[in-house]
Amino acid sequence: MKPQKYFLILFLILFVLGCGKKEEEIIKIGAILPLTGEGAVYGEAVKNAAELAIEKINKQGGINGNRLMCIYEDSQGRSELAVRVANKLIDMDNVNVIVGALSSSEVLAIAPILNKKQVILISPAATNNEISNAGEYIFRTIVSDIYDGAAMAKFAIEKLKIKSASVFYLNEAGPKGVANAFVRNFEKSGGKNLLIESCIRGDKNYRTQITSLKRTNSDAIYFALYPEETQNFVKQIRELNVDKILLTHQLIDDPKVLKFLGKSADGIYFTTPGVELNNPNGNYSKFIQEYKLHYKTDPINFTSNTFDAIMLISLAMKAEGINAINIKNYLLKVRDYNGASGIFSFDINGDIEQKMLIKIIENGKPTIYAKD
Repeated sequence: MKPQKYFLILFLILFVLGCGKKEEEIIKIGAILPLTGEGAVYGEAVKNAAELAIEKINKQGGINGNRLMCIYEDSQGRSELAVRVANKLIDMDNVNVIVGALSSSEVLAIAPILNKKQVILISPAATNNEISNAGEYIFRTIVSDIYDGAAMAKFAIEKLKIKSASVFYLNEAGPKGVANAFVRNFEKSGGKNLLIESCIRGDKNYRTQITSLKRTNSDAIYFALYPEETQNFVKQIRELNVDKILLTHQLIDDPKVLKFLGKSADGIYFTTPGVELNNPNGNYSKFIQEYKLHYKTDPINFTSNTFDAIMLISLAMKAEGINAINIKNYLLKVRDYNGASGIFSFDINGDIEQKMLIKIIENGKPTIYAKD
């Protein structure tokens, strides 16, 4: 065979093989997180959980053979920055799904942009009940304040037989929302709210408000705060010897908060989403094991919710492609999803429906007290 003919045949074979091989694409999603500033500890932990999920998805073949990657943007927990980076992710990076933001105020600020541009948002942490009406492209993998506050109000009335309560909250969209839900449902069930006090971000001394709360004849105090404020509030309320039942929500269940407070947190009741706590083969336990193996530390609040958000995005893309409308329609049909953060379904507003647990802190450690 002549050399020219040999090389021609070889070229044709390589050309045909090259044409038959599909080049791997990269499917991009975005994330808006507080990677610097006060909320950085949560932003970094949530980023870790997202990367854990993405690594797992790509090891299992990605999105129908294409690799998934996430572009992370730092909002510092500020609404104006969240708006800026949301526009950047959509207009410059061309993502059609964003995970975040963590605060309710950020989500409410960027929701109009995402709805207008038909981009999916899944928040793993924003709880304010106004998000339920924030638009058809807005989802979350954490329960709304309505369920959280309602569960504690019901427990306080029916199980603890509390007849009156006072309330203390941080004047931010998330804590304020859950406090309002407690107040509304507590009164609806026959309880009386004797005093409502608040603080703003950056306050560290609550002794004036605590003194006012102490003077009331209320049986209990319900407080809704971020972790740092929770530490200071509980520490000061113990120092002032306030003899009332203390009730709160899931943000007290944070390793750093519990370590800081120690046994001074004993006796505090709080709400938390129901998960398979005692099942070593359950998805919650598997997530904890995988997270600790990768990052040599325990996962904190919102990490399991983030893991679930990424996994659900991948399932939607595998089934329906990357079109945002198709992803939205897929998510709205999700029922009884068994995730790292528990079993849940999406309702028509993109909120999750999930049973709640009541825990009590004993010897510095949370333990299940009652199921919703």
